[in-house]
Amino acid sequence: MEFKRKRIRGKTQKTYKQWRSECGHYRICRRNEIPGLGSARYYATVRCCRPDGAEFWDFAADRRPYRTLKAAQQACHQNQQTWQKFIDLADAPRKGRNELARQQITGFIVGSKPTTGRILGSCPPVWALPKLVPWLLQLVSPDRKETHA
Repeated sequence: MEFKRKRIRGKTQKTYKQWRSECGHYRICRRNEIPGLGSARYYATVRCCRPDGAEFWDFAADRRPYRTLKAAQQACHQNQQTWQKFIDLADAPRKGRNELARQQITGFIVGSKPTTGRILGSCPPVWALPKLVPWLLQLVSPDRKETHA
């Protein structure tokens, strides 16, 4: 996954920088509250969709900032691989695939105690919605009735 720097109007480059993936579904933001002190942190986010259809940016993996751009890129890549692996369960043999899906959902909890997050949370990424079959979507997001087009 390649990230390209995007300039944001009205924001100074000393305190805020942003990178977007080539598909546009992943974003990395760099925030520096105090310029010159070297306390900048990177936030890895993914575009998600709520059951009501509203889109928002959610954390890609750990619910915390990363120290380097490379670590934030790896978090976005991990999120993409995890969702792709979950989507590929639709082609798994019918016997036992619900149990495999539930194991994946519980297995992809990342982070330590205060920053614990779920990659396979209740709001799937926008890019994954058309690829998810209805029974997988119901396991991840029970209140969602149909796929978002």
